[in-house]
Amino acid sequence: MIVIPGGPGLTPDYLRVWMTAVAKRSDVKIMALDLRRTNNDSFRALAAKARQLAPHGKAVLVGHSFGARLAMELLRSGFRADGAILLNCPGDFSSSNEFKKRSR
Repeated sequence: MIVIPGGPGLTPDYLRVWMTAVAKRSDVKIMALDLRRTNNDSFRALAAKARQLAPHGKAVLVGHSFGARLAMELLRSGFRADGAILLNCPGDFSSSNEFKKRSR
């Protein structure tokens, strides 16, 4: 399981209690991406890190908020996953264009 926190700029710390509980109750290995230094320009680096964590696509992506958007972008870019769980995912990403402009 690859957890992608909301952000950008957030650590996965606020999801740690949940990740620990899931790991204790199952045999699932949980890895979290740290978005502290992430912006839209570093999406390729994020995708490369996800592929490094799950080179054969044997992972479920769990994305929260901005992380849900990144999970969908990973899937659109060809990342193979066993599944995706999108938490608190915006219904409309029209504001993403505005975000991209501000992050330059």
